[in-house]
Amino acid sequence: MESPGWLQPRSSTRIRCPIRRARPSACKLRSSTSGAGRTPYDVSAEQLGYDICSEAPDGSVCYIEVKARARTGPIALIPNEWLMAQWLGAEYWHYVVNKATTTPQLYAIKDPTARLRPEEVVKVVRYVIRDRKAAATS
Repeated sequence: MESPGWLQPRSSTRIRCPIRRARPSACKLRSSTSGAGRTPYDVSAEQLGYDICSEAPDGSVCYIEVKARARTGPIALIPNEWLMAQWLGAEYWHYVVNKATTTPQLYAIKDPTARLRPEEVVKVVRYVIRDRKAAATS
């Protein structure tokens, strides 16, 4: 799937958008980060725990995890996303889009680990093989 036109190619991400913790971010994001004078980079394929890295002209960076729902309802995060949100604090945002396929409604949540209390759901599937010796070839 191709990225929307307002997102820059991933190749520039490594150079322009490193993870920064040195100073608090001046993140004042609107529904479109490019409309706020910021440059967004699509890093979703990198599996970093966020989908968009948004850089301001002053060099401050925001990290945005996007979750979209066709209707409304709860969203699910993987451990990497929640841990990254904890680590990045006020520089991390969740963009939740409800009714994404009809009348999109954006909810931007800054520092979600300070504002949300998720329910931890543990679901692990494993396949245990006990008869491996009988199936092995010598």
